[in-house]
Amino acid sequence: MRQSSLDKHFPTLFLITLFLCAFFVFLEESPPESSEEQGEEIKRPLGSDKPKPANIDRKLVPWANQKIDQKIVNSECNHTLNIRPWAGGKKLKICLPKGTEWHLKEGGNWEPNMQEALYSTAFPQAPNASFVDIGGLAGVYTLSAAILGRRVFTFEPSTSIEYIKTSLHVNNLQKKVTLFKTALLEADHCATLVNPEMPPNFGRMIVKENPKCEPSDRKIPVAVLDQLIPSFKQQGIKKAVLKVDIEGSEARAILGGKHFLKQIDVPFIQMDFEAIRTQLEKGETKEKNLVNQFLKFMENNRYIASPMNKSWKKNTLDFKNVKRWPNDILWHKKLLI
Repeated sequence: MRQSSLDKHFPTLFLITLFLCAFFVFLEESPPESSEEQGEEIKRPLGSDKPKPANIDRKLVPWANQKIDQKIVNSECNHTLNIRPWAGGKKLKICLPKGTEWHLKEGGNWEPNMQEALYSTAFPQAPNASFVDIGGLAGVYTLSAAILGRRVFTFEPSTSIEYIKTSLHVNNLQKKVTLFKTALLEADHCATLVNPEMPPNFGRMIVKENPKCEPSDRKIPVAVLDQLIPSFKQQGIKKAVLKVDIEGSEARAILGGKHFLKQIDVPFIQMDFEAIRTQLEKGETKEKNLVNQFLKFMENNRYIASPMNKSWKKNTLDFKNVKRWPNDILWHKKLLI
């Protein structure tokens, strides 16, 4: 009996079918390339109000834009940053947007008394510690730490990061600093960057949660401090000093770094406390809960607070009287007193 064409080719068709089935099963089970691995913000469905748990094993990707804007170099880098009190008579160039020169009104620097307290009295007790600048703004703290020879990691979600990058370039300090154009919170929220003041204030950019992940031209990427751990481990960094000044998100940034503060030795944290105090007094329930969680975490991990000045060793603040704490504080471990 003659073999039909179908019977004749059946073995070949069967093998092709098996191959195609196996191929499609592989595609279905293989996860798509994560936007996290590319350093992009994580996408969530529109309308989602639940933050995605951050993958703390994911290494944060530094800001990739290393191109220098020559217009900034030529017209906005003619300012002098005076860091003589704590850096052996050094002066640096600093790039600032036009109209923001007032940031250098105090003896050619911004917050020079607090910087001197940090770099002259705290830094010597943390030799070889890296510096994490959370809220880089104009870059004055970043530049000081870099010229003092520290390895620096700076987080700044606003466009002012362009000026920090350029200031580092004109002072040949770019190899000492890693820049992250991202905000830090306690979880992977959708967020936008807003300036509530009119005219806009260069130093008042606020990270505002966007619960529904609605489209916005002000949307910014968000990470957690714990995601800096892989970079520290890769580079063999075991100790860090933190500065946190992010216009009301300070407590949330530290809550996103619980693992970081337990795995990395962090003896000092300089912090703007004004907004935290206001949140305790006038904030919504969620804000108050986050602040209380933060304070409890700090107390449980043997941190105490002092006014941010050169006499911080002699003056400590009472956790029972937090609403009377000053605007700027220095957290330090009990064992250092």
